[in-house]
Amino acid sequence: MVGSSHLIEALTVPTAAYSFNYEKLEVIGDTFLKFLATAYVFAENIESQERLLHYARREIIMIRTLLKHCMDHKLDDFMLLQSFGCLPTF
Repeated sequence: MVGSSHLIEALTVPTAAYSFNYEKLEVIGDTFLKFLATAYVFAENIESQERLLHYARREIIMIRTLLKHCMDHKLDDFMLLQSFGCLPTF
């Protein structure tokens, strides 16, 4: 289970000027995202050639694709962009 402190850290950008931000967790998140994308592409296209699997996976994890999904689902509304003097609690 992910604790609320990790959730806040994961949603905090460096410019918020807290002693923590998402950069440390980003490495884990990127690795997890690549793993899930690989598993999904393989499961959905098990008979495809390796080259096509690579292209499909690459399309999923491209920044522009992720940004589009983020904006479509308004995930940017949850980012902590500046310091407010106190942290939100959950």
